[in-house]
Amino acid sequence: MTILFERFLAPALVAAFVAFFVNNAIYHRRQKRSYRNDLLDSVRAYIKAGVEMAVAYFSESDVEKRVNAASQLQLFESDLREDLVTIRTDEDGDDTAIISDIELREQDFLAHLTGGTFGSESDAASDREQIRKIIASGVLLRKSLRRLRHSRFTRNEPLISFVVIAVQLVIVAISCGVGFYAAGLPD
Repeated sequence: MTILFERFLAPALVAAFVAFFVNNAIYHRRQKRSYRNDLLDSVRAYIKAGVEMAVAYFSESDVEKRVNAASQLQLFESDLREDLVTIRTDEDGDDTAIISDIELREQDFLAHLTGGTFGSESDAASDREQIRKIIASGVLLRKSLRRLRHSRFTRNEPLISFVVIAVQLVIVAISCGVGFYAAGLPD
């Protein structure tokens, strides 16, 4: 029984443990990547909804509806700031140029979002120039977030996975080789 264990089961157990830990690390890396991409997609969709709320606010002439839309925009602004802080601080360090571009686009977008005639309900008139600025700055912010997402997909993720799988195969081969070598030794 000990011969069977020493020659075959021990190398197989070593290979199984190594494969488990390596696959666990790959799984967590992919989950983190998936979380980041889902967050970027949801923030991009949220920005689009915010632009639509701002367009509704600045094109509305009814004071009561405009007050309700203003409170929704303020909630949107605070949520967006929080999500963008999460995106900016959850980076590996490779995307500093894109992150600084996102910061500039965020400041520009939020300045246009609450600029113009925002909050002045007495002269509730349609502000077409402000609507144009909000749409343009929202598009640029969404474009910067798309660039960040694209830069993550073009990283060497497939190469890392290939190298990890190759290391697993080498460990399995070494473990099996040790078992076969031990099988040829006298008892």
